[in-house]
Amino acid sequence: MKKIKILLCMILVGAIMVGCSSSKLDDEYNEDVLKKDAKNVISMLLGKDYKGLESKMSEAMMKEDAINLIKDAWEPIYSKIGKFKSEEKIAIVGNKGLATVVILDEFENGKCKFTISYNKDMKIEGFFMK
Repeated sequence: MKKIKILLCMILVGAIMVGCSSSKLDDEYNEDVLKKDAKNVISMLLGKDYKGLESKMSEAMMKEDAINLIKDAWEPIYSKIGKFKSEEKIAIVGNKGLATVVILDEFENGKCKFTISYNKDMKIEGFFMK
């Protein structure tokens, strides 16, 4: 009986945790604007327009010298995966007041997933490539 109570408590806690973690996009964001901007950011990256990309970043990202980290990470990835072919998937989720756009693109020799998080001022707060 004690094991059943523990199991039920664990299930209840798990259900509460899942219910509290919302991926709903805040009303302040516009999905079409987010998609367009994220595609533009990736175009800047593909064109090696690092100055343009940096202008889209938040103060926190600029303080961390994120543009040089992105450049250093991107160039070996790009040399391996080759030229851009097409966009495969795009998804947008909300997370702790931010909007996160995930784009999966196909390249000549593979795929790359870009994850771009925006604050409410449409400045980039996070940028990841995989």
